[in-house]
Amino acid sequence: MKSFSFEDRVRQIDERVRTEVRDDVRRNTGPGDKAEWARGTASALLILHRDDAPPRLELMLHTGVATTRLEPLEIAFYDPDVVNMVAEPVIALLSGNLESLGSS
Repeated sequence: MKSFSFEDRVRQIDERVRTEVRDDVRRNTGPGDKAEWARGTASALLILHRDDAPPRLELMLHTGVATTRLEPLEIAFYDPDVVNMVAEPVIALLSGNLESLGSS
């Protein structure tokens, strides 16, 4: 079974986001185990909590007006669903379609 680092997963998520949203997406990483995607006033922050057992991902979505905070994702890095579980809400937010997630 292949092992992935946080940086590997961020790159995979970034590829998916850029394929779907395409224009004006900015990505910043760090400090530490953090990655942020932004477009206009909307941004999504992904944080890896390594000290938790098992390690978990937390995804916060900022619309520019209000903040939607999803329940922390608890999924192993080797699971292929982690990319989709993070990329889908990020894509919805950055494309202005957050309603598709049932969030506001």
